[in-house]
Amino acid sequence: MAKLISRPLPTEVWEGFIFVYLGERPTQSLVEFLGEQGADLVGYPFASCEQRFAFAAEIAANWKCMVDSFCESYHLPILHRRGIGKTMAGPDNPTCRLVDVRLKGPHRTISLWANKRYQPTPIQALAYENAPGPAITSGQAESSFRLPKGLNQTRSDAWSLDVTIFFPTFLIAIGTGMYFTHQIWPLAANRVRYEMRAYLRTAQNAAQRFAQEHALVELRDTLLEDTNTLERTQRALDTGIVREFVFHDHELALRHHYHTVCRYLAEYR
Repeated sequence: MAKLISRPLPTEVWEGFIFVYLGERPTQSLVEFLGEQGADLVGYPFASCEQRFAFAAEIAANWKCMVDSFCESYHLPILHRRGIGKTMAGPDNPTCRLVDVRLKGPHRTISLWANKRYQPTPIQALAYENAPGPAITSGQAESSFRLPKGLNQTRSDAWSLDVTIFFPTFLIAIGTGMYFTHQIWPLAANRVRYEMRAYLRTAQNAAQRFAQEHALVELRDTLLEDTNTLERTQRALDTGIVREFVFHDHELALRHHYHTVCRYLAEYR
């Protein structure tokens, strides 16, 4: 019978999130690794969002493709045209260009637009009216919310949420009423385990619970649309026909991602 060997692993905590280092001894502290990006988010009320929803799946895609899909917003009015796309793209911004991109060491953040002209459906209006805080899927932000420095850093009036990417595979999509995390674990060159956890303010009554469930269903459907296209993208890459990509300016966060990957690989070699 095989003998199970266990050993302690270094751990540190940032804003309630537990980080585990899988090596013997980290070469830098967690605060040093998270750097400016981590420091700029200190103060967001992560702990106050106690209502939790989660799901996980294995996706037949490379981990970098999975990360890429959450680092731009121009796909929203096309891929999500029947769902949340209209809450973040409208007459004033039909291509859903980003409000801002911020590069901080190996990490990065994108700020997404809010379509202030969006008219919700009757069911959406009922859900938004009773939500304990604005849902990310609504494309709206709470005006009285006290933002930490790193959230909507340009203080744009047309802002809905930020997607914060901690290199390599930990992402937090943050709004004023809820946030959710993406954790992407590479299993092979073309397969990952994907884990999503959504955190919402505690509901105080049945109406607020209805609003939360509505937001979670919208979020679930949106992510199912994202992951469906990822597997087809990977199948296309596996053919070997496409050997390189050219990223345009809207994809600055993606360009930075691959620049960082190449830098780490060069240092390793």
